[in-house]
Amino acid sequence: MSGKPQSKVSRVANPAVEDVDDDAQMALDEAAQLQGELDSLSEKCAEEILQVEQKFNKLRKPFLEMRSEILKRIPEFWVTTLLNHPQLSEVISETDEQVLQGLESIHVAEEEDVKSGFKISFYFSENDFFENSVITKEFMVDPETSEPMSVGSDILWKEGKVFTFL
Repeated sequence: MSGKPQSKVSRVANPAVEDVDDDAQMALDEAAQLQGELDSLSEKCAEEILQVEQKFNKLRKPFLEMRSEILKRIPEFWVTTLLNHPQLSEVISETDEQVLQGLESIHVAEEEDVKSGFKISFYFSENDFFENSVITKEFMVDPETSEPMSVGSDILWKEGKVFTFL
């Protein structure tokens, strides 16, 4: 054996194809080599796109911060926005809505390596439900399993106000 993996052949009998001839094998080898080059090019493309995204994320940041300050002047902007989102509105309960009345701002911070994850910070005014002024949720890839995971900040509930989000 030459160390190459054995080729799989159609399980349906085809009298015209008994063995792959030398020319066909050479074409398969060339196609595999070409595919490897295409894969390398795709990886390089993804890395360059990531660099461009990182560059423009930095350029967007001051505009996003200015927009955030402007939105704070609109009463109940975030609760209204979330209640009008087609998917989110279906899962926001009346109690959730009461809590969200105090939501003043939402910030998303991406890791330097955008593929590593991001953190969403929810900024709240003083409210009747919890002590936190900021609640965060981080999304990342588990370094050991490469599976997506998330971690949220602890909520410091005020007495008698603990409830569970579904």
